[in-house]
Amino acid sequence: MSEGRRYAILIGSSRFDNEPKLHPLKCPERDVDGMREILQAPELGAFGETFVFKNIESHAVLRRIEEVLADASAGDQVLIYYSGHGETDLPGLLYLATANTEKRTLVTTSIPVETLRKLIEDSACKKIILILDCCYGGAVKRSFIRGAVDEKLKDLARGSGVYILTASTASQTAQEREGDDYGLLTKHIIAGIKLGEADVNEDGLVSMDDLYGYVFAKVKSEGYQEPMRWALNVKGEDLIIARASATRGREKRRLLSEKIIEVRDSLPRQVFVRALQVIDEGRSPFNVLIDGLYHGRLRTGEFIEEWYRIESAGQEEQREPSPSQRRPPAEAPALTPAFKPTLTSSSFETITLDTQGNERSRRTVQAEFFAEDIGDGVLLEMVKIPAGEFQMGSIEDEAKEAFTNAKQYFKDVSWDWFKAEFPRHRVYISEFYMGRFEITREQWRQVALMPKVKIELKVDPSNFKDSWRQPVEQVSWEEAVEFCERVAKKSGKTYRLPTEAEWEYAARAGSTTPFAFGPTITPAIVNYDGNYPYGSASKGVYRSKTVEVGSLGFANAFGLYDMHGNVWEWCEDVYHNSYGGQNGAPPSDGNAWITGGEQDKRVLRGGSWINHGLYCRSANRLRNVAGFRNNFIGFRVVSTARTP
Repeated sequence: MSEGRRYAILIGSSRFDNEPKLHPLKCPERDVDGMREILQAPELGAFGETFVFKNIESHAVLRRIEEVLADASAGDQVLIYYSGHGETDLPGLLYLATANTEKRTLVTTSIPVETLRKLIEDSACKKIILILDCCYGGAVKRSFIRGAVDEKLKDLARGSGVYILTASTASQTAQEREGDDYGLLTKHIIAGIKLGEADVNEDGLVSMDDLYGYVFAKVKSEGYQEPMRWALNVKGEDLIIARASATRGREKRRLLSEKIIEVRDSLPRQVFVRALQVIDEGRSPFNVLIDGLYHGRLRTGEFIEEWYRIESAGQEEQREPSPSQRRPPAEAPALTPAFKPTLTSSSFETITLDTQGNERSRRTVQAEFFAEDIGDGVLLEMVKIPAGEFQMGSIEDEAKEAFTNAKQYFKDVSWDWFKAEFPRHRVYISEFYMGRFEITREQWRQVALMPKVKIELKVDPSNFKDSWRQPVEQVSWEEAVEFCERVAKKSGKTYRLPTEAEWEYAARAGSTTPFAFGPTITPAIVNYDGNYPYGSASKGVYRSKTVEVGSLGFANAFGLYDMHGNVWEWCEDVYHNSYGGQNGAPPSDGNAWITGGEQDKRVLRGGSWINHGLYCRSANRLRNVAGFRNNFIGFRVVSTARTP
């Protein structure tokens, strides 16, 4: 990271009241907030002074930019970020729209890039980053690069170093994709740093060259935009924007493993097996080959040829990896200092339904898990849930559909019922392990017979006693926590209730529909009251009780059973009646939200055998006092790779 001061100027313009031809934008203000979060974080961007402008007039923004650039010295670093509308004039010069912009007077009512160039030329700072998430961003070239297009890029007149990254070329518009909180470029900048994927060479730092390579591939894969860059009198590899996230190593290993599994049929068996091993071991130079295969620099045949060449030359043991190839030490704690679970892979079926509840497709996929023996051969099967990010909460269309569904059955239904699912927000989740099934009566009995940690547990509190494989119910939040603490004490590992964010991430399993199985559910695959279907599905059976865990046959895409229905599941979090407003904001890293809210109440998720289909949606939330028990409430456990 830079030894000098680190300044960030973040500009977001979403409203243009003086110019009816500029339509309002939904992302710039959130873009700025997301960038501020990662840039100010001491463990990521570590920018000491950050100036934020949201819907501010151009003259105020330009004044601050001029002050910062005038004050910055050669060893400092200045980042100028803009999200909003980009406009060009007839000569093709670029202007950044602000709250006072009028298209007929762009020079005096916007931020002209020509003015930015002049301010940068006059600055003594040698490390300036300009990021433009706007339409026609590539037009910045006309101001900063003199001479023909095919000439070598020229240094700025006064020798200041500037690295420019834009969302698009001079002729492309930048996209706001439906369902995204951020603009397309900014979304991948934030994710690349937070998930660590932009740390291409795995040195623990994200350079501007790293970031460009990452966002170029991601943005191109999602739309017609083509990010562009120019490095003027500065090396992008030496210009560090952030440290890599602590999730970087784990997430990168997961992605590399998925790539090897994807091409396994094209690999000799011994290469396939060894490749998966060296990913976990972090050994070089084989990991350099795997990285090349993952990023498309090597075809499968070239990968195999190079693998054998290195293997036959014995270079794996002889070569000392270069600093850029060395894996940094793990930044996240293990479950316990000595714990590294031995994972087993198993196959399972998942299914997708159409809007009427008919089977549209099914597929067989793999899940990795470990089995915890809690005594007398009674096992907890803990499924590996990969790190990632998702949008937590409801989209408006889903909430409206749920509201319409509720009005069929309830006379006093109110839109307020669904406000708890808003606002939708992005959450980043670290890898963790989750119980494949809800805790069963058999598992509960085994743990209830262990010595207490804080409170006593009834040996068999459940109302339904047809099978020991039924989920335990009639357990309070405090009793579920006691269960986790007893298992943790016996095993020496971390066990606890899932956070609400972990629960929804695991329940969705990559889906964005109301249910992991699609737009609706049926009693054939979920245990709920089939007299009250969701959406366009038909009525079905009402069993009036719990069923054995996993007995309805289909897991979600992560390998988890009964995340919808059967019993409600306790989560760690204190209940808040929404994800925003007076509540503040929930954690964006998947941790439990335990400050504020209704301190005597805890979150319940998933719906149950007694509920209508609409209560079983992935986004649906319920709460009750921590001491409440009923025959429709149970839980499942997680084990995490971070401190609880």
